[in-house]
Amino acid sequence: MNLSESGKEKKRRSGWLARTDFATRFGERRRPSPREYRREGALADWVGNERKAEVFASLRPATDSLATLLDGILQRFAEDDVSLLEKLRCSWKELLGPTMAEQVRPVDLKDGILILEVNNSSWMYVFERQHKPKIREILLKAGNGAIRDLHFVQRGRFSR
Repeated sequence: MNLSESGKEKKRRSGWLARTDFATRFGERRRPSPREYRREGALADWVGNERKAEVFASLRPATDSLATLLDGILQRFAEDDVSLLEKLRCSWKELLGPTMAEQVRPVDLKDGILILEVNNSSWMYVFERQHKPKIREILLKAGNGAIRDLHFVQRGRFSR
């Protein structure tokens, strides 16, 4: 690389062989697009088979470490929601009592709405009609105002 190259030219050169056309695909479906296949074939013809691997390795972009990827994924989650949900799960029997805690459990908290999974439809009716105001009051105190509403779902019906 020349010292006269700008940062933009370095970035373009370092990512020159990045396979971005089918970046959303996984597994066997993640292969070069026809355009990328022709580009790599032309480069292989130009440098020759004996230097192909070395040149390709130097032109591919650097991969991110596992720690960097994991940090990016964890930042997507709202830390407060996750910690509050875990706190609720740990103290669930003390908050509701053993009888009700056996029939309903917290599964998710998103945007102030706590999703509670109920064992069966009979209990769901009981919780919706009779116990919802009581549970809401208990959870408002326990959640310090982070929980705005409750949503009951039948067991096995909730998907993240």
